[in-house]
Amino acid sequence: MDQIRHLTGIVGQMMCSEIMAEPLGQIETSYDRRTDRRQGFRGIGLADKKEYVFDENFFRWKTL
Repeated sequence: MDQIRHLTGIVGQMMCSEIMAEPLGQIETSYDRRTDRRQGFRGIGLADKKEYVFDENFFRWKTL
């Protein structure tokens, strides 16, 4: 439950044209049981299939 706000912000950026050049069609992440957090967010662009990674420090998606 602690991560709902964090995850909502990350996923909300998927469709935002001001942040993303194209919407993401898929997001993958992993779950770390020790820290009880989702991490390692990776996305794939809907149109051109570019790969993106989520930068937690700047809270934005970056092209790989």
